[in-house]
Amino acid sequence: LQFGFTKGPAQADEFDQIQGVLSVTNRLKSDELVALVASCRLLVSIDSGPVHIAGAVGTPVVGLFGAVNPMLRLPLESPASSVCSNVPCLFCHHTNPIGHWLNGCPHDIRCMKELDVETVFQAVKSALTAREISKQ
Repeated sequence: LQFGFTKGPAQADEFDQIQGVLSVTNRLKSDELVALVASCRLLVSIDSGPVHIAGAVGTPVVGLFGAVNPMLRLPLESPASSVCSNVPCLFCHHTNPIGHWLNGCPHDIRCMKELDVETVFQAVKSALTAREISKQ
């Protein structure tokens, strides 16, 4: 399920074309988005509004980070973990001058493009296992 908000309609259309993905991007009111996040077993997301909503409603989160340091963004009082790639420019949002996509990333956003699928999968698996254990 793909949800959230985008800056342009072309980004949402991209997910409509992936088999097996239901996109409700740009189609929900804010209260509907909160209700959807609250009903999820797990949220996998970049640093975005839904990550913070998940923290507020207690939905477990696996955050995908690159330019932004997850220690400064993930909700402290919620079940949250992060996945980052291993690039020298990691967390450039916290440098001076800021060096990410807002002003043209000189590294083609490698920090996000090089996120390892297996690492993300293991983080998701761990989060779901931890959730099941905590319910017992």
